[in-house]
Order: sequence, then structure tokens, then C-alpha cells
Amino acid sequence: MRRWDQGTCCADDEGALAAASLASTVGSRCRLRATIDAGKGSYSDIRPAGRRGPSNYGGQAVKPKVTPVMADKPVPTNDWWSSLIFQRFASNPWSENMYGHFLSYKAVYGGLEVGYPTDHQIVGGGRQYEFAHKADLTLGLADLNSPDAKADGWSDWTVTTYHWIATMNSLGVPRHDDHGQHPRRPSPSTRAAP
Repeated sequence: MRRWDQGTCCADDEGALAAASLASTVGSRCRLRATIDAGKGSYSDIRPAGRRGPSNYGGQAVKPKVTPVMADKPVPTNDWWSSLIFQRFASNPWSENMYGHFLSYKAVYGGLEVGYPTDHQIVGGGRQYEFAHKADLTLGLADLNSPDAKADGWSDWTVTTYHWIATMNSLGVPRHDDHGQHPRRPSPSTRAAP
């Protein structure tokens, strides 16, 4: 998506003079922007040339796994819970290990595993170490067999997951803020199935 900005052209903009002449010809002072100022920084609203979007382990593009509530919202692509929203492996429609310091999480068919990793292991040919996820408890319901997990909301620090129990026509652990919030289970009448 590209953004049009009201304003004058700057001398350091590539093609600024051409844009200025075109704008004056059509009676407008709009120009195409790729960099948007935000506080003391900025961001781009177009992908840099030669760059790809999110992909799976095989390199194929993937779409975000979100509920209808979040379908039209901008999606973060590099967060601690990104594997929940972008499926990395075809055989795992839930998530990979997620590290929301100091706990670890993993969405699975039976709910949400939560762990407190304390033991490190050396990986990457001895060049790095990691604290592997080990489930200390699983938040879920008896006989929960969710076909996948989707993101139903997020903020700078939290993500809300959504698991649908098709066999019970109900919801299981669909809303859980992973940092400090208590799990809540909305009434099935208040939420539509994805």
C-alpha cells in the first residue's frame, strides 16, 4: 500500500522535481510517500525492492492466521509470538516455541503449553545457546482437539489466541493474555466461529 501525502516536495526526494511539475500541472500538491514519520523515527509503507514477505520453512509465502475480528488489521511480522500467526511447518498448524520472557509458550492441539525454561543447551555448532521450551502445564479443556490456533488480538506485549473445538461446537482457551491477565472464556453466543 502506498500513501499520498499533502505537502511540498523536498530537494532530496528522488524524482521530486518531476513530481512537483506533475502536481502543479494537475493542480494538486500531492506526492507518493514510502517513509512515514512516527515520533522520533519513521517507517516505510512499501516493501523494499527484492524483499519478500513472511514465508514458511520451504520459502512459500504464508498468510496470517487470524480470526475475522482481526482480518483487516495490520499484522506484526517479527514478534515473539510470530509463529502463532505465520505457520512455519505444514505439519504444525498451532505454533512453534514462543518466548515471552520469562515464560515459554507453545500452542498445541490440546490448548496452550506454558513453561518456565531453566536449563540451557548449546546449539548451532557450539556458537549459541538456548533455553528450550518444556511444558510445565497446559491450559485447555478435557478432550480439546483444536485443528489450529489463530490470533484474535494483540498489543505491544501480549497476544490473544483462539482455539475452536469443532466437536463440542464451543470455544476452548480462546482468549488468554499471556502476560498477567487471567484466562477468560466468552460465551459461545458472543463469538462466531472463524
